Amino acid sequence: MKSQEDAVSTYVELTPHLYRYLDAAHEIQRLAREIDTSELKAEPFVDRFVSEADRLFPHLASEHHREVGQLLEHELRDHRAEIEAMSTGLAPLAIDALDVEWLQGLKDAIDAVTSDSISSWFYLQVWPRVARSRWGSDALLPALLTTAIGDFEVLVARYVRSILTLRPQILSKYERTYTIDEIRRFDDLDDLEAEAIADRAERLMTGGYESWAQWLLERGVDVDGATRNPNPVILEAFQRRHLIVHKGGEVDSSYLRKVPNTALAVGDDAEVTSAYLVDVVDALTTVALKISAASMKHFTKGSPPQIGSVFDFIVSQSTYTLLSNRQFEVVANFEEWAAPLRHDQLSRQIATVNAWLARKRMGEFAAVQHDVESWDTDDLDPKFTLAKLILTDKIAEAHALARNLAEAGALAEQEFLKWPLLEEVRDHDSLIQEASLRITWHDH
Repeated sequence: MKSQEDAVSTYVELTPHLYRYLDAAHEIQRLAREIDTSELKAEPFVDRFVSEADRLFPHLASEHHREVGQLLEHELRDHRAEIEAMSTGLAPLAIDALDVEWLQGLKDAIDAVTSDSISSWFYLQVWPRVARSRWGSDALLPALLTTAIGDFEVLVARYVRSILTLRPQILSKYERTYTIDEIRRFDDLDDLEAEAIADRAERLMTGGYESWAQWLLERGVDVDGATRNPNPVILEAFQRRHLIVHKGGEVDSSYLRKVPNTALAVGDDAEVTSAYLVDVVDALTTVALKISAASMKHFTKGSPPQIGSVFDFIVSQSTYTLLSNRQFEVVANFEEWAAPLRHDQLSRQIATVNAWLARKRMGEFAAVQHDVESWDTDDLDPKFTLAKLILTDKIAEAHALARNLAEAGALAEQEFLKWPLLEEVRDHDSLIQEASLRITWHDH
């Protein structure tokens, strides 16, 4: 009974943290995609140059803006120092430190475009502003990256605190000591223990990814690609986050040492695109799921077999959410890894179907097609036959079966409307003109 209570406590502690993280991760991906397709998407340099020239100096002849912008765009990389001096107002004060000949050449080139010796002065005020400023998604996407990594670290910190709360004996190996004066500030030993747990978790998180990953590994949470051999995509993202927060996004030598295979060079901007952010969040979510599943299994060892169904339910709900969110790569990666952890054959089969569905949605069905087509569903629940029909694109047959299941009360209306697997069947049903041939529900 005690082991069952401990297992339930473990799930009660850890599960809300996971569900909260999955919602937050999906929201970040949704925002990233919306930013990338909205007016907030950063414009190319030349387009921004034209907009700023119009805004700052409306009296200038706009027909020259784009040609001048294109001219100046070519100068960005080779003369970064001069541009920075101009944009900070140092150019007039330190003109001797600049390449005067280069600046005069720019002015002459602009004069040739505009046939006006005055316009160059205005354009050279616009240029550094556009070159150094972050606009739209250039500002928002890096902020979302820092939030994404922050949310992931919050999840891990909550897990660490929960594990220590459930098993405070682990603290006996923690070498933090308290003075008599520090102890006297607490009302009782429970308060002191809570402080020790919070302190231990904070110190682990301050140590960075390697610190808490090693701690979880030593506690028995052994996950390749997470606590052991961390995913390089995530390690790089942590370093990029550091550049954004502490270096204004500019690559330094420390980044190159920690990300040796990067194509970036010192002085480059470590930009964050929508596609990059979505990939990072997928990688973080996969690791979050694997750490969650491994922690739940490890810290409920020895519990009664029926507790395994609780694990299966939590994992299935997580995967259902991810399928609904169209995070197919996460589902495929996670379910293929987690299927052996399920407590019975039925649950393992559900995990496999989820992975197959994710592969199909990703356009990678060929990798699993043989397994799906050779899958014998004759002795299984009819919903598995329905799944096989959908996976093999026999949508008309799947629709007929779904209609029979609905009429027999074996397929609920909400299940039909929300189950990600039935997307093609729903589309097929919506195209049927004859009402009697559509899927309907009756009271049973």
